[in-house]
Amino acid sequence: MSRNAAASALAAAVIASGCAPATPKASPINVTVADYSITAPATVPASMTKFHVVNTGKEPHQAALVRLDSGKTYADFQAALKVQGPPPAWIVWVGGTLAAPGDSSDVIVPLEPGNYAWYCLIPSPDKIPHAMKGMSAALTVTAATGTAPAAPAADVDVTMRDYQWDVSTPITAGAHTLKITSAPGQPHETVLVRLAPGKTAQDFLAWAGAMQGPPPVESVTGVAAMQAGQVNYLTANFKAGNYAFVCFQPDAKDGQPHFLHGMVKEFAVQ
Repeated sequence: MSRNAAASALAAAVIASGCAPATPKASPINVTVADYSITAPATVPASMTKFHVVNTGKEPHQAALVRLDSGKTYADFQAALKVQGPPPAWIVWVGGTLAAPGDSSDVIVPLEPGNYAWYCLIPSPDKIPHAMKGMSAALTVTAATGTAPAAPAADVDVTMRDYQWDVSTPITAGAHTLKITSAPGQPHETVLVRLAPGKTAQDFLAWAGAMQGPPPVESVTGVAAMQAGQVNYLTANFKAGNYAFVCFQPDAKDGQPHFLHGMVKEFAVQ
């Protein structure tokens, strides 16, 4: 395959007789990524599920998710990892997030019942994707019970398409929740980096190709690959500076990463 979780505790309280139950908020589920493992609950109920991902390793990592359709299992997913070429159609990219070493990211992923797999396809300096080093894990999403959390209130809409991002409003300094949607077309990801002073997106891409020396960025977060119609909610605290969106997802036609098709967007936060 090319490179490139107990769910929210639900609470509903009747404030007064005759009042509707309050809509619960999603409580975060902790996920730890390291070199080269993913530690997360094996079972969660279907929900608008919030994951708090902490990277304790020395390399950047994804806590990314795929849904396994057509009755496929985690064993089938592991077997598919060893096959070169496009992924099988029963693998559905549903997002997740990524985090730099010693950092964390928060993402909300809508999950429906089924078999899933966690994975990380970021390559090490030796060019081997982390999933090939054992960095994957099974996840079962069971039927929901009780009142599910509502989708968070997002203040910025970001749409991924072939090969660009549409952003509803300029991103300003401060905390924001981005609703990131994958439009009809190929799967895409949004790697969000805050560039170090004087550095550009091309400097980051050059570093990502070799992963030698300190990265030319001050922070890394984002959402992992999502197929058309999938939505994730990314919460991030933006500091003033220069940023970039980058997509490393391989193209369905030529296998080249989407940034080589122009899917790179630099922008300033003030």
